[in-house]
Amino acid sequence: MSIDRHRGGPFPALDAFRGVGSVMIITFHVAFASGLRGRSEYLNRYLARLDVAIPVFFLMSGFLLFRPYALALVGQRSWPGLRTYARNRALRILPVYWLAVITVMLWFGVPKVDAGPFSVHPWGGILYYLLLLQTFGAQYFTGFDQFNQAWSIGTEVTFYLALPLIALGLRRACAGRPPVVVRRMVLAGCGAAWVIAQLWRSGMAGLDPSWAPSAAFWLPAHLDSFGLGMALAIWSAGEHAGLRLPGWLATLGRHPWWSWGIAAVLWLSTVDALGIFGVFEIRPSPVDFSSEYVAKMCCYGLAAFFAVLPAVIGPQREGRARAVLASRPLVALGTVSLGTYLWHKAWLSQAERWTDAAPFAGSFPKLWLITLVGGVATGAVVYWAVERPLLARKRPQVAPEPNPVPA
Repeated sequence: MSIDRHRGGPFPALDAFRGVGSVMIITFHVAFASGLRGRSEYLNRYLARLDVAIPVFFLMSGFLLFRPYALALVGQRSWPGLRTYARNRALRILPVYWLAVITVMLWFGVPKVDAGPFSVHPWGGILYYLLLLQTFGAQYFTGFDQFNQAWSIGTEVTFYLALPLIALGLRRACAGRPPVVVRRMVLAGCGAAWVIAQLWRSGMAGLDPSWAPSAAFWLPAHLDSFGLGMALAIWSAGEHAGLRLPGWLATLGRHPWWSWGIAAVLWLSTVDALGIFGVFEIRPSPVDFSSEYVAKMCCYGLAAFFAVLPAVIGPQREGRARAVLASRPLVALGTVSLGTYLWHKAWLSQAERWTDAAPFAGSFPKLWLITLVGGVATGAVVYWAVERPLLARKRPQVAPEPNPVPA
C-alpha cells in the first residue's frame, strides 16, 4: 500500500510516534495517580514502563535537529545558520512553554520553591519555572505536581544549546574528508555520546552524590537517546548523498515489523513479567539511581532506536504499516502533542477534583478519559491559536520540526 498523503515532509510516520507517545505518558501518570499500579502487581510491571516514550521523544529530536547538519557534513546542503537555528528553536518552544507555566499557575496557584534567590513567594516560583530551572534542581520533586513533567523541556533546551557546538566540532574534524569517512566519524561521535550516558548513570548509581536526584534529568543522562537519533540522521543523510546503508539497517528499513519486534523484545525485557532477569525491579521512582535504572535506561534507548528506525529509514511512503502511521487521526494527535503534554497533568489534577478521588484511590477509567480529552483539546486550541501562527514565521527546515516532548 502506498501513502498518497504527503504530510510530515520526508518522514510522515514520525507524527504518529509523537501522538502515541503522549498517550503513553498520560497513561503512565494516571495509572500512578489513580493507584492502579499499586492495586495490581502484574499491571504495574507494564504501566511503569510506559515512560519509554521519553527516550523516543529525545531520539526523534536528535534525528530531526541534527539532520540538517548531517546533510551539510556530507555535502548535500549549505551549513545551517546559527541565528536562524536559534530563532526557530525559541519560536518552537518558549511561547508555548511560558503560556503553559502561566496558565497552570493561575489554575492551581504559584508554587513556592526553595532555591536561593528564587525562594521569595510568589515571584520566585514564577521565574524559577519560566527559566526552566526545575530541570536542574531537586525542587522538581516538590510544590508543583501539575507541571513537574515539564522537566524534559529543560533537557531538550540544553540539547538545543549544545547541538550547534557539537555540529561545529564535527565539521572541523571532518573538513575535507569524503562522505563515507564523514559518516564513519560522526557515528563514532554518536557512539561516544552513548557511552557517556552509560558512564554518567553508572557513576550516579555507584557514587550516589547529594545532587544525584537532579542529575537524572540533565542532558548527560539522556545523551544516548539523542546520540542514537543523530546516528539515524547521519545514516539518512549519507543515503541522500548516495552512500549505501549497512545491510542490517537497510533490511530493517524495508521490514518495519522486524525492527519493531526487536524494540518490543527490548522493552519487554524491562517489564520482566516472569522475573527472568532479576535486575528489573519496579521502583517507586522511575529515576531512582540504581543498577536497575542503569539497565532500564540502556534498554529504553535501544528500544527507542529500533522503534523509530522504520519511520526514518526505508521507503517512507510504502507499506500498510507506514500508511497507518501516516493516517489523519495519528498525524493530528501528534500535531497537538506538545500542548497535550504540557497541560495533561493539570487536567489530571482537575479530574481528581471533579471525581472526588482520594490519593491513589481514584477511578482509572474516569481519570484517564478526562485527562486525555482535556489534554488533547487544550493541545488543539494551543496549536491553532499559538503554535501554528508561530511556525509560519519560521525559516523552512530540511526535516519536519520536532515536538520538544517527551517531551
